[in-house]
Amino acid sequence: MLTVEQLKRCRNYALEIRALEQQLQRCLPTGKPARVRTQQYDADPPGTNDPTAAALQLYEGLLKQRDELQEAFKPLYQRCFDDITQLKDPRASVILCRYYLMGETDYEISLNQELCRSQICELRRRALKLL
Repeated sequence: MLTVEQLKRCRNYALEIRALEQQLQRCLPTGKPARVRTQQYDADPPGTNDPTAAALQLYEGLLKQRDELQEAFKPLYQRCFDDITQLKDPRASVILCRYYLMGETDYEISLNQELCRSQICELRRRALKLL
């Protein structure tokens, strides 16, 4: 039997993975963080790594961290997915999957499902009672 605590833990994993993927997208080939003025970094004395190597190290470190998190997440994800897809209401199972397994917000789900946020929240609440 799936519990709300397991679903919350699953959502936390999904949110962490989303955050890591956003950081991976922000990595620049120069090793500088995105949206930071160039002169802030060009004025600093050079380090032991050149910028390209630093960027690759940052990217590879984030990639490894994301992969380890996804590997730890797999068993819980599969269990939650199996239990959620057993629901008779397909809309409720989609909402639960998007919220707990993909880490989407009510607003993101409402855009996809063409419902208002309050309806999404209500459908999710009802679906949790069915689990």
